[in-house]
This record gives sequence, structure tokens and C-alpha cells, in this order.
Amino acid sequence: MKTKYLPLKLSVCMAIGGLITIIVICFLIGFGFHSAVGKYALGTALLLQWLSLVVDHFTHGPRLAEDCPYTPAKKMTHFRLIVIVIWLLGSCMQLASLGMLLFGMTSTNLWVRILCIAGFCLSPLGWAGILLASHRRRTAGEVILARKTANPVA
Repeated sequence: MKTKYLPLKLSVCMAIGGLITIIVICFLIGFGFHSAVGKYALGTALLLQWLSLVVDHFTHGPRLAEDCPYTPAKKMTHFRLIVIVIWLLGSCMQLASLGMLLFGMTSTNLWVRILCIAGFCLSPLGWAGILLASHRRRTAGEVILARKTANPVA
């Protein structure tokens, strides 16, 4: 097994575990998003997503930029920008919902519910898209590096 991306694999597995925890707590057990237990599960999953994105950023490393003249396609750059915006929007919605609760709104308020549910739907989609885009970039860079080492004349 390659241990090159082991921290990334572990952090992604932990983030997926956070999402599964939300499904179990909020849907199967029935606490709901707006209970205290549901908010803890949402916050933990968001923190684990953020942690996996930080680890993903550091596993790119400077090696890809220095050794490889890889420039991503325009469509891939747009895709990456769109999923980053989706993840940030979903994360901000979840944090705004939590902030509204902390500043005295009730959990039955319509805005708290809308922001919480929309944030829960958007942040995992954006997170998965960011991981897909970075995986694509990483594999394209590795292919270019492999071609360079196989054919050093070019």
C-alpha cells in the first residue's frame, strides 16, 4: 500500500464518518438537525471536512508545481472555482444557522431551518467536488512526471 497519501485518505475517511454520523443521528435515530445533538453532529462533520481540505492542500506539495509544467484546463479551473464557492456557501450557511441560535433565535425559526438544511446539502457536495478536482490535478501531474522520467529527451 502506498503511504504517500495516507494522511489524506485518513482525513477523508474521518469526514465521511462525520457525514454518516449525521445520517445516523438526524435521520435514523430522529434527533433532527435543529436539536443540540444534531447541531453537534453538523459542526463535527463540517470541522472534519475542513480538516480533510487542509490535508488535501498540503498533500499537493510544491513538488507538483516545481517539477511539472502542468496547467489545468479552463473547464477544470472553472469547476474547481464553482465547487469551492459551493462549499464555502454551504459552510457559511451552517455557521450562520448556528450563529442565529447562539444570538437567541429559536430552532423552530424558519431562517434557522432553511440555512441549516441548505448548508447541509451544499457543503458535502462542494467538499466532494473539491476532492475530485484535486485528485484530477494530482493524477494529471503524476502522469506528466511519469512521461518526463520515461522520456528525458523531450
